[in-house]
Amino acid sequence: MPEYVVNFAATQTADVEGRLDAPSFHRNHEPIWSVLAPFLADQSGDVLEVGSGTGQHVVEFARRAPGIRWQPSDLAAEHLRSIDAWRRTSEHLLAGAPHLMRPDGRLFVYGPFKRGGEHTSPSNAAFDASLRHGNPEWGVRDMDDLGALAERAGLRLTEAVPMPANNFVLVFTRRA
Repeated sequence: MPEYVVNFAATQTADVEGRLDAPSFHRNHEPIWSVLAPFLADQSGDVLEVGSGTGQHVVEFARRAPGIRWQPSDLAAEHLRSIDAWRRTSEHLLAGAPHLMRPDGRLFVYGPFKRGGEHTSPSNAAFDASLRHGNPEWGVRDMDDLGALAERAGLRLTEAVPMPANNFVLVFTRRA
């Protein structure tokens, strides 16, 4: 399994606080929140964010859903440092700073996906080819495969919400 698809530390230097800044955050946090808000606004519970990258998304979403306990995660050590730096420097925005916890609850996954073994757009097919060129283990994953993997982990794929730029937000919930 690859360590990460994008390592933001490879293309930039962290600021004096240790934060990395992903250009994609500035482009997509509003569209992502528009999908998450109906599930999370005014709710309580736990959310695991997989592949938190710089940490900007999890801080923004924690600000918007203060009743949620957020668990950011990432495999890259540079990202973990950035996530922690964003968390520390944003505590004043978080009104009681949601705490980190053991993963449980819903899982939201954002990105390009195949559906039924087929790419959902020509641009996703090209993106998949470019990822696999860099590392054959990388690539655009199939929603059905992720659903089967989630089932083995006690989760169920409950929604696949289309997003801009041929991406989806996949919503997984714990099986009852």
